[in-house]
Amino acid sequence: MTAPVPYAYCPVEGCGKRLRVAPPPAGRVPNHTAPKFPTHRHPAGGNCKGSHQLVLLAHREHRCVRCRVLPVTQPGDYYRPHHRIGVHSRPPEPRPIDKRSPAGNPHCTSHWREVQEERRRARSSARRRNTHGISDNVHQLVLAEQGGGCACGEPFSPKYTPRTDHNHQVARLACDHPENVACPRCYRGALHDSCNVLLGRFSAEQLENLAAYRRNPTTARIAAGPKPGDPIFAAGWRELVDARQPDRLGGDR
Repeated sequence: MTAPVPYAYCPVEGCGKRLRVAPPPAGRVPNHTAPKFPTHRHPAGGNCKGSHQLVLLAHREHRCVRCRVLPVTQPGDYYRPHHRIGVHSRPPEPRPIDKRSPAGNPHCTSHWREVQEERRRARSSARRRNTHGISDNVHQLVLAEQGGGCACGEPFSPKYTPRTDHNHQVARLACDHPENVACPRCYRGALHDSCNVLLGRFSAEQLENLAAYRRNPTTARIAAGPKPGDPIFAAGWRELVDARQPDRLGGDR
């Protein structure tokens, strides 16, 4: 009577395929565990078995290439996600592999976000360096001087690429590059797109006048001033003063 062929499920996360179990090796194979799955590959790419056709312990627990190299969380330790507070340790349970990550270089969803963010920063750095000649050291120095945000005082959002602001007049008269390109000589700082457009549209004197106007609008100056002697102007002044009474504003503002 022929012995029944044993079957088992592949323990690799995301596979779960029912496979025939081959006889275990005679000697102990380090860093491997039974069962033995001959001629089996993961459908998303990569091999589910090690050199001895046995499932690797690290590969069985975590297929993500970044999770695999993190230190293992010891039993009884409280796991803290590394992407939240900077503690780098392997999660106790395998994370699902992101479908957008390469099959030959799989990443879990959390680490795939990190890869995308690193690539985005690398593209921004290369564009800033190749187009404007601004190195990462100069850019980081400027951001540190501005408090990590825009020159207006507002912080940049985590995924926002700051606009490289430069002096067009200096670029036109003293630099050997097109006016719409920056260099370390005419580079001024990092701004939001709206702030960069504002600086290009108004001069420094106009911006100072607008700032003074914002602090003390025209109608506020008129209402706080003396009553005009001209009857026509006096009628308009009285209308402004009456409209700004505390009882009409719902309280003294």
